[in-house]
Amino acid sequence: MILTGKTLLQKNKLKKAYELLQSYIKNSNIKNPDLFYLYGETCRKLKYMEDAEKYLLSCMNYKNCSPYVYLSLAELYKEIGQIKYSKQFYKKCLFYFNKGNIYHNLAIIYLKLNKPLKALN
Repeated sequence: MILTGKTLLQKNKLKKAYELLQSYIKNSNIKNPDLFYLYGETCRKLKYMEDAEKYLLSCMNYKNCSPYVYLSLAELYKEIGQIKYSKQFYKKCLFYFNKGNIYHNLAIIYLKLNKPLKALN
């Protein structure tokens, strides 16, 4: 079920992924951070931001939380204008991902925070 949801998300079949993952979450007692991440990321891409935030944040309660959760939360908070939260999660991403992309996104965040000198560093 999780792999099918991941495949649908990767193929950008967001409505199908959403319906499948939502049904699975509601009809099972499984508490899995990967399931919550996929559902949260699907919600984010569909612009269901409250559900996206809820499920992505719930992933952080697990020891084996994927670092992609931090990236998704950084993107989510950037999209809804919560720039300070976005900055915090992009900074966490520096430990896990291609630093060039993360530094680029952080520079944009610092410019939005009206801190152009920080954007240059």
